[in-house]
Amino acid sequence: MEIIAHRGFWKTDVEKNQKEAFLRAADNHIGSETDFRDYMEKLVISHNVADRTCLSADDFFAIYKGTRSTLALNIKADGIQYLLKELLNKNNITNFFCFDMSIPDTLEYIKSGLKFFVRESEYETINDLYDKADGVWADGFEGDEWITKDYIKTHRNKGKRVCIVSSDLHKRDYSSLWERLKDKEILDDGGVILCTDYPDKAKEFFYGKD
Repeated sequence: MEIIAHRGFWKTDVEKNQKEAFLRAADNHIGSETDFRDYMEKLVISHNVADRTCLSADDFFAIYKGTRSTLALNIKADGIQYLLKELLNKNNITNFFCFDMSIPDTLEYIKSGLKFFVRESEYETINDLYDKADGVWADGFEGDEWITKDYIKTHRNKGKRVCIVSSDLHKRDYSSLWERLKDKEILDDGGVILCTDYPDKAKEFFYGKD
């Protein structure tokens, strides 16, 4: 199982989606989930409305140039797939997936050959795009008891990667979910990903201290 950092490996809230958080993640060989928008005809990193202070997407990808770590690209604006593809190619980024696009926009991602995950939650069921998807973004908004070993195996047996949203992203205790994931078969599976605000704690919990 791979552990990736939600909005970078931040230590304080002000570091979220900032260069120092992504540098810290990359230095620790940890992938990142982050948010992409367009601003002044360029791609930037921003969860909310973008402005001139946002980190450029080009600078973000340069940090991870040629990385083997997974990058989860949360798409916050329609119509940016070709700008995104250009930067991915420029920085030799191949281990990534896009998610959260609208359905019409997802069709354009398929046409452009960009890898994407479909969403599954208590409010969202798997749709017909599943067959073309590289994996599933499993997100429990109210609870995640349904994210079990059997759930993960069902998707893995169909050749799909699974990225699990850790309970802490929804301000809930993560211990129950992490205990369910602490299974040798899951931990040995590189197609399973955990996205968390606490990548350092997760690495120690699942794999012990270095």
